Amino acid sequence: MCMIDDADERCTVLHEKQQRARKEHVCAECHRTIGKGEVYLNEGLLFEGKINTHKTCAHCLVVRSWISKECGGWIYGEIKEDFEEHARNPFYEETLNYLCSGIQRRWRCQHEQLLPVSERPMTTHEREKETLR
Repeated sequence: MCMIDDADERCTVLHEKQQRARKEHVCAECHRTIGKGEVYLNEGLLFEGKINTHKTCAHCLVVRSWISKECGGWIYGEIKEDFEEHARNPFYEETLNYLCSGIQRRWRCQHEQLLPVSERPMTTHEREKETLR
């Protein structure tokens, strides 16, 4: 179920820096415009001999963090699809549905206002540990 399980190759992260946007950028995950003043993660990646820049909005970083902790990694540019697949599984809590809805709407409400950045939901591993206490 986790897309990372089928990944053949890994990329090399050359640099990563959390920045505040001085101009508009596009999130490589949800394809939303990252507005001036928003915080985003800027990464330089080496994959298959090519250097790429990958910019991820703060909202998608929450989703990426959940996928990373739940599945042990993620595939750049594929977190939306991977997360949607997890959210369709009845095994996962309803909190995933809220984030799934957010990423599908590019983190905007019906009035086009940007949604607040959510907390990362607990993974199944974290819930199991908490249950055992």
